[in-house]
Amino acid sequence: MSRGITSPASRASEGVVTIAAVTSAIRAIRSLIGRAPSSREAQSYRKASTQSFWNYQRPPRRRDGPPAMTDPLAWLPVFAFTQLVELPVYRRAGCSWWGAFAASAITHPVLWFALFPLVRAGYAEKVLAAEVFAVLVEALWRRVALKRPRALAWSLAANGFSFGLGTLSRYRFGWP
Repeated sequence: MSRGITSPASRASEGVVTIAAVTSAIRAIRSLIGRAPSSREAQSYRKASTQSFWNYQRPPRRRDGPPAMTDPLAWLPVFAFTQLVELPVYRRAGCSWWGAFAASAITHPVLWFALFPLVRAGYAEKVLAAEVFAVLVEALWRRVALKRPRALAWSLAANGFSFGLGTLSRYRFGWP
């Protein structure tokens, strides 16, 4: 069987890839997506992206003004939301309106104006510490001052409900 001279098209149909076919394919792709970066540009991009990932530094903290968590006008709607959620839970537990109101009124300002601005930790750690603090202090308030049974369970229920609805509301509506 003799082999004759074949054209590039017939070779491609046979499964043979030529340099000319690869070059023309690269040109077509470059024309569609624009100029491909040179090897030096690609190398500098890889180096920069690796350096920025591993050597990330947080922006410096503002030292010229008070933290955002010390603003009473920002605190008031969040406090109202907390009261709106926790008051019915504490009322269900048998507390008076004032006893139910005082439970969150004791812990909420302390957390908002002291814990969050002054403690240097991540957001998740601050939230966990705040919720544990609120549950324990409100349970102590219910048990000692109001003489109510199952104080820890009701405090956990009220704060869990408040945290859950607050998180859902922030996710869904961006408030509080």
